[in-house]
Amino acid sequence: LQFMLAPGGSSNARADVVSNSWGGGPSDAGILRAVAALEQAGTAVIFAAGNSGNRCRTVLNPAASEGIFSVGALNKGANTLARFSSRGPAGFFGRILKPEISAPGVNVLSTSNAGGYRALSGTSMACPH
Repeated sequence: LQFMLAPGGSSNARADVVSNSWGGGPSDAGILRAVAALEQAGTAVIFAAGNSGNRCRTVLNPAASEGIFSVGALNKGANTLARFSSRGPAGFFGRILKPEISAPGVNVLSTSNAGGYRALSGTSMACPH
């Protein structure tokens, strides 16, 4: 994340939005500081909520952290949360509502590393919306 503050050594090349689809493990103070630095510089930082869904308290860090903007996945053509989309609340006492927003995340057309396009599902597909 620190690289995104000044890609190639130039703060003029800084992104307006950084979309992240990784996570898991304990909360990391270094990651939270990097996110805060990006946001202070004017970059919006968002994280996919995760695909452990179908029950409460399944959002993983860093998406589960207070102050982190997380994105869940909606079913295609419906305003219902996808069965795999992680859900909140988060935090030790469950007081952090998660995800903050949800977007289409089922059968989203994406480029394929094998060439061409393919439909993929997940909060990682919803996050860039």
